[in-house]
Amino acid sequence: MLSLVGALLPLVLKGADLDPLASSTLSGAEGKSISVIKCYPEGRMKACGLSFDDGTLPSDTKMIAILNKYGLKATFFINSEHPQSQQALQNPAVYQGHEIASHGAHHQGLDHLSLEEAKKEITTDQQILGKTFHCKVQGFAYPYGAVPKTEEKRKELEDMLASIGIRYARWTNGGSFQPPDRFLAWKPNSGIDPNAVQHLIDMPIQDRILLLTAWGHSRDLEKDQGWEKADRLGKLLADSRATIWTATYLEIANYINALRAVKISNGEIENPSADTTVWLRVNDRIIPIKPGQHRRLDEKERASGKTLPSRE
Repeated sequence: MLSLVGALLPLVLKGADLDPLASSTLSGAEGKSISVIKCYPEGRMKACGLSFDDGTLPSDTKMIAILNKYGLKATFFINSEHPQSQQALQNPAVYQGHEIASHGAHHQGLDHLSLEEAKKEITTDQQILGKTFHCKVQGFAYPYGAVPKTEEKRKELEDMLASIGIRYARWTNGGSFQPPDRFLAWKPNSGIDPNAVQHLIDMPIQDRILLLTAWGHSRDLEKDQGWEKADRLGKLLADSRATIWTATYLEIANYINALRAVKISNGEIENPSADTTVWLRVNDRIIPIKPGQHRRLDEKERASGKTLPSRE
């Protein structure tokens, strides 16, 4: 299990033309500048996604009780045809309110399967989980973290995943507090660790969103005071609800993809998403941009910026 992998990596902020999540500076009225920062719902700059692999009961039941106690949601990656997950499939109501995602039907490492074998492994899981849990399965986690070793093979696999409706695929390590460039190669940066949440809380707010991606197995919480740690993690996130958005992996992936697609130019903001409201900080104001909305900054927003420095 990893803990705070990449936690201390510095954030590299690029221009908005190179980095679609970077802040933008627009020209306002009377030579003033307008700062536009892309953020999470309700203006938050930090988010956390929690996930648990393998669908093991009764440990998942205990974890979900903690999540529900604090009003949090998580993602559960389940193997539909593996013995370890059968109790989960027989008790789908336990997972109500949380995301169900694929972990492969038989928990096989995809690095040694053909593309067609890998596709069958995942589509079988999608079909069984979808029917059992009455949901559309759009997420996947690599069993054993077994990702193909070559870039060519990874690209083939990612194209296949996209073709069957998978929106994101989680690895097991290698991430930082920056959102992934590609959600089909989503690298987490922590285990289920309250210290990682505390680190996120303590990180200074900058002009680019931060993301803690945590994963683990609920059965591992049965030892070393794991449940006390899980409860402390839940309480930290609940107490930080005003500044940290805790959501399922699918919600996070869909939101950040929508945020990346937002177009900002010449005092106008456009949200091309068909179904996701995005949030921006315009100077000190927090504004939602509804799906399909094309919004021009109003006079108050244009006049509220900081005076641009003289070019002389």
